[in-house]
Amino acid sequence: MPKQKNDFKVYYFTNNTQKEIIVNEPEFYEIIKNLILGIDDCYKLIVTSEKINEMKKKDSGVEIFFSKEMNFPVFGKQTLKFRKLLLPFPKESNNSQANQMVELYTGDKKYVTPVYLNSNGASELQKMIEIVNNKMNE
Repeated sequence: MPKQKNDFKVYYFTNNTQKEIIVNEPEFYEIIKNLILGIDDCYKLIVTSEKINEMKKKDSGVEIFFSKEMNFPVFGKQTLKFRKLLLPFPKESNNSQANQMVELYTGDKKYVTPVYLNSNGASELQKMIEIVNNKMNE
């Protein structure tokens, strides 16, 4: 398996299947960074392994595993630390506000509460979806 240029592995999940995709585009890491730095809210959804597994069965998105702990500032004074990140892709919806909201699940060995939100991340997430779709069609 080729080594990821940015020291992370990306897995696309949809309909209870998961596939590793090789992403070497520097833009992909920039998208991740922009989504995290744009976090502007969170909610205290109890994140369980059952919830994550259910999401992987019914939804689509990416799960990203980093080779080292990532540290990003959030809310001006906190540091968000994680080794894995799960980003569900939006479902088809007529609610434009829901389509703008990006949920970010973070964790180390397992995903933890809270779920972070980026209320203006839809365009960045769309760029990520395009990269993932291109990789899936290679």
